Amino acid sequence: MQLCKKQWLFIVLFVLAGFFASYASYLAFTKTLVNIYVEKMPDGAWIVSDNVVSEYNASQWAEENDIATGDRIIKIDGHSPDEDISVSRFGKIGTADILEVIKDGKRIVHHVQNEHSISYLVYCVILPGIIFVMLLLFSIFLLQKTEAKNVPSITLILFFLATGCGYVSGATAGLGDMIIRLGNTLGVLFCLVLLLHFLLSYFDLLHTRGRILLTLVYFTSTLLYVAESFASFAKMKEYFLTVYVVKLTFYSIVFLINLIVILLQYFHYRRTRKEAIMKVMLTGICVSYFPYVGLVTLPKTLFGFELIQTEVAVSFLFYLPVSFYYLVTAKQLLDIDFLLNRLKYYLLLSLLPSVLILLICMYVIGYSPNGMVSWLQLSLATYLIITLLFFAKETLDYELRHILFREKLNFQSSLDRFSREIMRVMKVVELDERLLAEIRDTLQVKAVSIAEIEPNQRKVHWLEGYPAPPTENIIQVLQKNSVMKIGDIVTDESGVFIHMGERNQNLAFVWLQNKPNQTQFNIDEIIWIKTMIRYVGLVYENLFLIEKLSDELEESLQKQKGVSPWLLRLFFRMSEKERRRLASDLHDSALQEQIVWYRRLDKLITDTNTPEAVASELTHIREGLLDVIYQIRQVCNELRPPFLQEMGIVEVLEGLISYTQQQENFTITFAKCEIPSDLDPEISISLYRIVQELLRNAAKHACASSVHITLDCNNEHLILHYSDNGQGMAETELRSTFSHMGIVGIQERVRCLRGSILFQTDVGKGFDVHVTLPVDRIADTLLLDGKEIYP
Repeated sequence: MQLCKKQWLFIVLFVLAGFFASYASYLAFTKTLVNIYVEKMPDGAWIVSDNVVSEYNASQWAEENDIATGDRIIKIDGHSPDEDISVSRFGKIGTADILEVIKDGKRIVHHVQNEHSISYLVYCVILPGIIFVMLLLFSIFLLQKTEAKNVPSITLILFFLATGCGYVSGATAGLGDMIIRLGNTLGVLFCLVLLLHFLLSYFDLLHTRGRILLTLVYFTSTLLYVAESFASFAKMKEYFLTVYVVKLTFYSIVFLINLIVILLQYFHYRRTRKEAIMKVMLTGICVSYFPYVGLVTLPKTLFGFELIQTEVAVSFLFYLPVSFYYLVTAKQLLDIDFLLNRLKYYLLLSLLPSVLILLICMYVIGYSPNGMVSWLQLSLATYLIITLLFFAKETLDYELRHILFREKLNFQSSLDRFSREIMRVMKVVELDERLLAEIRDTLQVKAVSIAEIEPNQRKVHWLEGYPAPPTENIIQVLQKNSVMKIGDIVTDESGVFIHMGERNQNLAFVWLQNKPNQTQFNIDEIIWIKTMIRYVGLVYENLFLIEKLSDELEESLQKQKGVSPWLLRLFFRMSEKERRRLASDLHDSALQEQIVWYRRLDKLITDTNTPEAVASELTHIREGLLDVIYQIRQVCNELRPPFLQEMGIVEVLEGLISYTQQQENFTITFAKCEIPSDLDPEISISLYRIVQELLRNAAKHACASSVHITLDCNNEHLILHYSDNGQGMAETELRSTFSHMGIVGIQERVRCLRGSILFQTDVGKGFDVHVTLPVDRIADTLLLDGKEIYP
């Protein structure tokens, strides 16, 4: 693959970013971060000051060595603090080997050991390195899939590189190394600017206002970068700190602009196919950047404190490559709607217990306004921990419930077991017995019964179960609750009544005696009971329809009316489905095997080493095998007319007639008219089967020399007329012929389509068939007692 000029530039950029990240990681690993901010007093002394901007605290060296605000710094590595590069440029001690301090009038010499804590290694070396590698690899992946002029993809790659470089150099940015400082400032300032450029170009918002906004943001970020770089080189400490605070404020503003753009696009694409993509993008950017902006930068800039440590906040950038990888690749790795809904639900649930825990702690420990920051941090941590516990509870509950609880009390296992067993139930009585047995075994109640109530006469018929409650109890329940839905529950002193719906125009109820300990059923038991009743109601409806169908079929046969048209349609559809399956199996198995053997045999015949006599015999076998292949293909075509829906009934009939003329000794004339293209497929396949059967009958029995077929159509009917000059038959013989499958099949096909058929024949006068079918599409849904029973 040839690389264009832009791709080569990106490859160079990737290499430079890799060297930069390696150098920053090397410094972070080999140097110990001191991170002590100092301030020069009027008398020239340097004292430890408060940290006025957000920095990494993972090393915690100053805290561990009891260096506090007000301590005096005498020497750094044997030199005056004025000579230290980090102090003169940034107003802080970035790193040192020996630090001399005066604390409470005593001179203390600290030897800085290059020993890193686990938290420092994780937050300042390992995690930044992993995230940088992920972002770099994803950028390379995008470069392979990106066209040279694809602005959104190019800006997205630059955004990933800027974010990765800014993060990996964050811990070492204050050491005094200008390469690291400039790279860190460049990454931090421009990462969200490039994200804004990506969003505006991706959503095609680079019109006049969008372009002006983007130009203004680029200009401001460039100005801030030049100002901070100048302050660093010129060793203007006070000016640098001012620019640094302005830079963080600008960073927060650009984040809010990005958030507004995504929210506006989310509402624009809401309820479309892009809604899930917008949710992933919104979640990814918020989770990645909000902890640093909302919990560190804004509180520090506005109030002088941070809610969480900087290194913890920026570690959330781990979610950034994950979310964009999800967007670009699979798009189905997780159900984002489900996770967001769960998150909102658990955040709402966690609010009240978090507030209660905070109030209890403030009451027990004692609230002090001076410790407000600590209280805010505690409340935030408590809120997040409770939310995570809710997520963990849901997962553990699913995994461990069947282990910690007895099988009979495991409602999920009960539903699963009951649904499997009920699949074999074919009678309502068996269904009721199975329901009562499951309730007794799972809830451990002694008495369960099912009753039907005649609403008008207030009579109760106990169907299943023992013992039954007093009849007056259930009558009183019915009078107090005249309108009930399936699954509704009513309680009285004798037990619980659950409405099951209607059965044979009566109301059906399940009655459960109270639990042995006389306590009420808990929420899990109530939900389980309602689920069981609703599931049984659905199965009962299916059993009721099956029984009705069976009764109607039996009644129809007893009255000798013949099979109902809807049932005939069902049979014919099932027959056509089976024909298609058989044709597919023949084509994909037997036919393909025959073709393979034919090719191997042909190769053997053409082999020069095959004796001539053997080759001649193999040639005869090959010809016979070719006939078998042809016959299998014809059988497949007869079982499943090829391209019936694509070509239409007229062209398919022409193909059938052409094939029949090649095989038989009579001539066929076919007159047709224009047939509607939206003809019901069921009518098309029925016409094909009727003509197929009539031609087969002409070949076997008619002894005809000529066959004439006419297919005509008007606005309401499709008319098929068949006639031949064969030997015909007497009317009495025609009636006896109705006992054979061919003629009967034609009749039944026409009847199930609400059509009419007329036979005319006599000895020596040929055979005429006149078929009329309605053109209108037949309803796919058939009704029984006003209820849908079939498509």
